[in-house]
Amino acid sequence: WDMGARYPDLFAAIIPVAARREAGPSLCNMRDIPVWAFHGANDAVVPLALAQGAINIFRNCGGKAKFTVYPGVGHDSWTQTYANMDVYEWLLKQSRRRTIAVAAMGSIVYQGRGRELAVLRYEDTGRLPQTLAAVPLPENIAALNTTRIAGHDHLTVLGDSTFWLFGIANPASPTLISSIPAGSQGTGCAMAGEIAFLALGDGGVKILDISDPLTPQLLTALDTLGHCYDVFADSIYLYVAAGEKIQILDISDPATPVHLGMLTVAGMDFRAVAADGDIVYAGDEHAGLLIADVHDPANPAVLGMLDTGEKTTSIRLRDNLGFITTAGHGLRIIDRSNPGVPVELAGWASPGRAMGLAFGEVAFAGAGLPHIFIADYSAGVRAVAIADPSAPVESSYLQVAAPVGGGVSVGKAYRACVIGQTAYIAYGWEGLKIVDVADPQQPELLGKLDTPGDARDVRVPSNIAYVADWDPGLRVVDVSDLQQPGELSVLRIGRTRQLALEGGFLYAAAGDSGFVILDAADPADPLPVAVLAGYYGRAVAVDGTIAALADQQQVWFFDVSDPAQP
Repeated sequence: WDMGARYPDLFAAIIPVAARREAGPSLCNMRDIPVWAFHGANDAVVPLALAQGAINIFRNCGGKAKFTVYPGVGHDSWTQTYANMDVYEWLLKQSRRRTIAVAAMGSIVYQGRGRELAVLRYEDTGRLPQTLAAVPLPENIAALNTTRIAGHDHLTVLGDSTFWLFGIANPASPTLISSIPAGSQGTGCAMAGEIAFLALGDGGVKILDISDPLTPQLLTALDTLGHCYDVFADSIYLYVAAGEKIQILDISDPATPVHLGMLTVAGMDFRAVAADGDIVYAGDEHAGLLIADVHDPANPAVLGMLDTGEKTTSIRLRDNLGFITTAGHGLRIIDRSNPGVPVELAGWASPGRAMGLAFGEVAFAGAGLPHIFIADYSAGVRAVAIADPSAPVESSYLQVAAPVGGGVSVGKAYRACVIGQTAYIAYGWEGLKIVDVADPQQPELLGKLDTPGDARDVRVPSNIAYVADWDPGLRVVDVSDLQQPGELSVLRIGRTRQLALEGGFLYAAAGDSGFVILDAADPADPLPVAVLAGYYGRAVAVDGTIAALADQQQVWFFDVSDPAQP
């Protein structure tokens, strides 16, 4: 707690375990860092109430925290925590490169991660995105928009105090075309044709003509609207989320906008806004989503309210659906066919703090599957499939086979060996899994063998599987019956991490036991023929008579034309 509060910029996430911390306002310094705290219910050293008090203060500051209490456990709650593989999965989704902004054009996604513009390609729902480009910028990125100018694709980037315009005809090589000072703290940006509207906090709103990308022109500046958090524009109206009010302006002539009216509701603090025709959707700092009829802009009328109990950070509309992000929960999908009675259809919990949204698509079974991309403050961009809005599901993070009997998987798929239509997977603490991949979109678990170690690699000659099982060594498994694999023997050759098969010999990277070579002429009974103990074996590969062994710092190459005498 103390390190996070004192040095919040150094951490991607905080996991206090049995932590002593007097509740105090300094916890608010780290409200943007995700926290998962653990405590024993019977802790006599650090009473549970102290941890709960810190969590309450942190949450009241707007922080996002998970809190797990172990019943019947005392002060030693770290043993259970270290054994919880969900913790590591959660940690690996966090990042110090804060993501606030996201934009998309089809399967190409633009991510503002701190002072870097990243370009990602989402090629398939079952694959992680490919990074096409990373462009450093001198300021943090606050907002991104894709737009077309004179028939060409462009990307607008709003930083802390600068507006940039990039050409993205080749997404792998964004070209900076021009920039213009924004003059204040950038918070949001909206596009209407070739006009850009910049929300600049206390600096109000600036309106730019970017019809000539080489020379964007400032049309006007509006600094009497209040603190401007977000903007939304169509061809006629501009809506500005400005704290206590939603400002409504006529922008038929964007150089001379005319103030028409404002929407105010006692106790509400508006931070996000979107509109569809005469209906405005306004996101509140605390209470959720407000819906109003603005057909008479001078006299807006409240239609309905969706109370989420959380800060709304972004709003996007499509068809009869509304997509909103809330600071604590993540994505919420709303049926807005009756604006007076919005109905929440489903949600998806983002790992960190969801900040922005963009529509796009990711390929699935040869077709583009509708997705919404979420800018997660501490966990980057998350791709969520919305083809069925009542059941959103994250893509690009795929658990290939659930544990037998269901439940939560505690393993991690390290490596796989595919023979024909069968995949043999080294699945960490869950051992060996055998999966039918005849239909790659619907993998089916055939069988599994729990191993006492941490299965890191697998190789399969004929009906025998070799499993690198970390501390226990090498396991020899009979897989002639795919549904009932059976262990034949264990060779304790050291902390086995990775395997290679070549020419009837098995090569093992065996941690601090070095490099081990086994004669596998009889696959069911491999015999060690050489051990090179002066290396730390992390990974191994073999091509013909050359073997490569990676240790902690370098790669060693061996002549294995005689495997018994490398």
